[in-house]
Amino acid sequence: MPQTASFADFLTDWERLLTAVNNNETNLPDLTLQLGSLEGILQEAKVVSVRQDVSRSQLAADSKRRREILFEGRAAASRIRSALRGHFGGHNEALVEFGVRPHRQRRSSPLVDPPLAIEDPAPVPE
Repeated sequence: MPQTASFADFLTDWERLLTAVNNNETNLPDLTLQLGSLEGILQEAKVVSVRQDVSRSQLAADSKRRREILFEGRAAASRIRSALRGHFGGHNEALVEFGVRPHRQRRSSPLVDPPLAIEDPAPVPE
C-alpha cells in the first residue's frame, strides 16, 4: 500500500486500484462485491470533495460581502447620526437615545488656592 497523506492521495490511490483490478479481472478472483463497494465510496468522496470546494468558494464570497456590508453600514449609520445632530442640535441630550454623544460643556474645576511656595531663606551675611 502506498503512503497516502491527503484526501486527494486516497482518491488517486483508489482510482488506480480500481483501474488495475478492472484491467486484470480475468486473472483475478471475483471481486465485484468489493469493487462495487469501493466504487460507491469513491463516487461519494468525489461528491463530498466538490461540495466542500463549493462551500469554500461560497465562504470566501460571503466573507468579502460581509466586509463590504460593514463598510456600507458604518457609512449609512454615520450619515444618520449626522442628520440627527443637525435636527436636534449637537448639544441636545435627546441624542443619547440614538447612541450619539451630545457635545457637553466641560465642568470647571473648583477654585483651589495654589499651594504656598516655600522660599529658601536668604543667606545671612556674616
